[in-house]
Amino acid sequence: MGGPASETVTPRKKKASRKKKQTQAPIKRTRWSDPKLYFNRELSLLEFQRRVLAQAGLPTTPLLERLRFLTITSSNLDEFFEIRVAGLKQQIEFGLFQTGIDGRGPIEALEDISRVAHKLVDAAGRFKHVGKDHHRCLEPLRAMDCHHPHLVARAAVH
Repeated sequence: MGGPASETVTPRKKKASRKKKQTQAPIKRTRWSDPKLYFNRELSLLEFQRRVLAQAGLPTTPLLERLRFLTITSSNLDEFFEIRVAGLKQQIEFGLFQTGIDGRGPIEALEDISRVAHKLVDAAGRFKHVGKDHHRCLEPLRAMDCHHPHLVARAAVH
């Protein structure tokens, strides 16, 4: 009848009425404890980062905005590994193998995170040159050299 997340329940009978008795279809009830109903929070966050990174690849996005999307993704991934992945590794280290609401334990979560994160980092690596005119974005900074040399030096490194 239903999938693993539902079970069939027949409705209660109503008091007899003068109208003809109609047969009612069984009502599906959701089993909220089913892990298939939930996303893993770490994988969900990586999916969000993939969408942010995709904005950097749109040719209609202005050059500096594309660069901003790349830096946002990079910064968020750094924090993700420092906080979320480190927390999962600590759970394994301390022997806490309890599954989350999505049905994944810390080991399964880390394996899935590794697979998705590698794809995300590979995609980010394809943006070595944010645009065909990437060298032109340094020209305004060079003009500012006398006023803000630390900005030019930092941009030239990357």
